Amino acid sequence: MKIGKGRLIATAIIVSVSLALSSCQKEKLNTDSNSASELSLAEDVFNEVLSAETNSNSHKSLSCKVVTRDTLSFPRVITIDFGSGCTDGRGATRSGQIIITYELDNFLDPGNNIQVSFNNYFQNNLAITGSTAYHNNGANTAGNITMSGISSITTTSQNGNVTTITSNQNYEMLSGQNTSTKEDDQYAVTGHATGTSSDGSQLDYTILQQLIKNRATGCNQFYVQGVTRTRKTGQAEKYLDYGVGSCDNIAVETINGVSQNITLD
Repeated sequence: MKIGKGRLIATAIIVSVSLALSSCQKEKLNTDSNSASELSLAEDVFNEVLSAETNSNSHKSLSCKVVTRDTLSFPRVITIDFGSGCTDGRGATRSGQIIITYELDNFLDPGNNIQVSFNNYFQNNLAITGSTAYHNNGANTAGNITMSGISSITTTSQNGNVTTITSNQNYEMLSGQNTSTKEDDQYAVTGHATGTSSDGSQLDYTILQQLIKNRATGCNQFYVQGVTRTRKTGQAEKYLDYGVGSCDNIAVETINGVSQNITLD
């Protein structure tokens, strides 16, 4: 396996933040939109790790963001640094750092342990702290690389509301693990997350049908397949269906038995 493929597994590392905090992952919910927005902000972290080039020492995908890879230290360290503020084309402003440490040179090596942490990290004035821990389980019976992870993430809003979410997740590379390009990568995510906020609300988020990520050009911004369920205090149960594999930004949201197409952004 080629070292360049390590950047795909970097995407899996931070999916825990997505899984844990995106109970409303890019959903346009009909109720409690402010709270839903806060819970989904950390999904943007996922996209940042997607762009981290682990085979280069310095890289800028935004003029104000720098990704560095320290191959001299042990364990290895990748740092995504947004400085005092970095705003992308979608209007999300981040500051601080996302830090990835890993024990073996190739993320794909069986037995590799990987940790993600945050250093003074903010998204749109939402402070994000905590960590995720991952273990590479090696190949399953189908020959696909699998990883498991546990995360504990805390967000603090400007009004002082604190939300702590824990999640367990599993990842399986479905294709592309033996090539150096990312365009043929496809992987599946399963898992569950629960959360508690200081305002008393409870959160339960479950992937009912595995989420599929396709990293082909023009297809990698959203999941292309899978179904999730979100339960939150004071809200009706919500389901989100990403479809059956089409590369688009349309999903079906179902609330109280009523379904509608929504546009993901």
